[in-house]
Amino acid sequence: LIPTANPNQNQIDFTVQRYDANGTLIWSRQVGTPALEGVSALAHDGSGGVWAGGFTNGAFPGNVLTGSSDALLVRLDAGGNISFVKQYAPGVGQGASIHALALTPNGSVFAVGDVFGTFPGQISSGGFDIMASLIQSDGTTVWNRQFGSSASDRGVGASVLANGNL
Repeated sequence: LIPTANPNQNQIDFTVQRYDANGTLIWSRQVGTPALEGVSALAHDGSGGVWAGGFTNGAFPGNVLTGSSDALLVRLDAGGNISFVKQYAPGVGQGASIHALALTPNGSVFAVGDVFGTFPGQISSGGFDIMASLIQSDGTTVWNRQFGSSASDRGVGASVLANGNL
């Protein structure tokens, strides 16, 4: 994962690269919008694909910037082609970011990070809360949860149990 400057917009994108066992570059994909993106989580899906999680301050094609900064989830196939981009936040003026990813046996992904604001059906504890989302392999959100203390809290790790639970 390599942060790169977008020469057209002078903002930061990210680059995902795949190498073989000899260190030979197989593919490289720069991903971004004219705004700022950051990625802090990667997960390999076992079929050569990779998931990247972080945040965006822009709108990817087919998406809308919901908050001041949206959680960002990008799935690339084994050839480095983008399968889908999902961005989400609780609402206008609110924000979210992904800091950890964990893949389930059925191909879904748990995205863990932080949220400033309140997801529908959830309660904000104050400041930043820890967020956990379950996203299916096609990008469909199954659920979003948030929890924390009255201070700012951040989720920075995730692991899937043998039964598929987070």
